[in-house]
Amino acid sequence: LKANGRKGEVRFAGGEVGDAREGKLTGEAAFYAIVTWEDASFSFKSGAGGAGDTIALPTLSLLMEGMRLLDERKRESIVA
Repeated sequence: LKANGRKGEVRFAGGEVGDAREGKLTGEAAFYAIVTWEDASFSFKSGAGGAGDTIALPTLSLLMEGMRLLDERKRESIVA
């Protein structure tokens, strides 16, 4: 993924997110950072291996938490 000069990667294995990287962030922190991007381009590479799993949470849990954090961030920007 690419957005505003930033790059990120999300790797899937067996239909679940197994790894995410964005800048110096890895794992859940990287996934949550990427989820907040409002506009991005992406490419897909099938069969690419990674450095190993950095995420143990199920994908649904990651998405739910990512959306909660995004909502929280939007609320804070309205209040500020």
